[in-house]
Amino acid sequence: MIDAESEPGTSPWRFFSLKFLGDKKFLLGLAWGLSCLIHLLVVLGPGWDLPEPPGEARRIKAELLAVVPSVPAQGKPKQPRVAHRPSSTPSKNASRAVLPSEHAEDVPASESSTPVASTSAPVVAEASAPQAADSAPQVAVAQSEPVAQQSAPDELPLADLKPVAERLPRMGRIAYTGTASLLNVMGLVSWEHDGQHYKARLGAGIVGATSTFNYESSGILGNTQLVSEQAKDDRRGKHSTANIDNQNGVVRMQRGGDERERRISGLAVALSSLPEALACLDERIEKAALFIVGDFWVEDAVVINRGLEMLRLPGTTIEARRFQSKINNGKNIDIWLAPAWHNAPARIRYDDGGVVVDLKATEVDIDGQILLKAPAGNTE
Repeated sequence: MIDAESEPGTSPWRFFSLKFLGDKKFLLGLAWGLSCLIHLLVVLGPGWDLPEPPGEARRIKAELLAVVPSVPAQGKPKQPRVAHRPSSTPSKNASRAVLPSEHAEDVPASESSTPVASTSAPVVAEASAPQAADSAPQVAVAQSEPVAQQSAPDELPLADLKPVAERLPRMGRIAYTGTASLLNVMGLVSWEHDGQHYKARLGAGIVGATSTFNYESSGILGNTQLVSEQAKDDRRGKHSTANIDNQNGVVRMQRGGDERERRISGLAVALSSLPEALACLDERIEKAALFIVGDFWVEDAVVINRGLEMLRLPGTTIEARRFQSKINNGKNIDIWLAPAWHNAPARIRYDDGGVVVDLKATEVDIDGQILLKAPAGNTE
């Protein structure tokens, strides 16, 4: 190695390069240090996204059959239930979720199951939607391409899943405190069901838990999923409604005199029903594709199961499963469900690209039992 001191006029940088950059041990150590620093920034950096799990998102199809009553009709013998592996084409009078193979959407509508409710108006298709006709709606809706489904893996057996009516508590009410950017806010999630039909609510606000956002929805309980049918949203005094027709693959929205229609090619869930819909989702599914119906918009989304995390809340720390919903309009919704609280949403974080609303549970009431009640003034 050349000695820099023996050569007059050698610059400090030349001395460094000759003495260290030619040393293989030094280079290996420098590369290892940089690798550790990059990995640390990825884990601790607040704005970095987590890596997505492998595999394509599987499109969830809506359960389109009428809910089977818990008590059989008079005079009709009760048919025994036979557990079997679901296929992409449901058998007659079956009631379950369908995670289709790559050819499932090719099944003609005439071969599908009986609709939950009949549709009174013909469908006007949106030209940019996946299976839209050439006619256009009254007002065009920004359309993003649905998530591609390629070589979907085999469907998961659902025979060991309890029906939604048994897994979802009859009543839940969760109160939250949190922030909306720099403002302190309150929030509310609630639901109730009778075993066949449900109602859900999601809200947030500064002067009240539903003063700024008050979203409500209703629908039916399928055997393995919630099926949203109606939504009524109030965002800062702007009222909108949505009729979600999963049978015919269309969502009809109205705000004042403005009407819109949007074609869908899979299960559509109202935003206010999303916490309950995720609570009913098979936790073995790592990634699923569905449509979310929000405040006068319908967008394709990918829901990613991030697994269990330790979640710090006002007054307690609890283990919760994090679901991250990436919506095609740029919005992101993270929901943490606590298994110890019957999968109640312990935390909700909503980022619309401009305002970030972060809500953490302070009171959890499930079927009349108080599972959490944070001390007054505790807003950690």
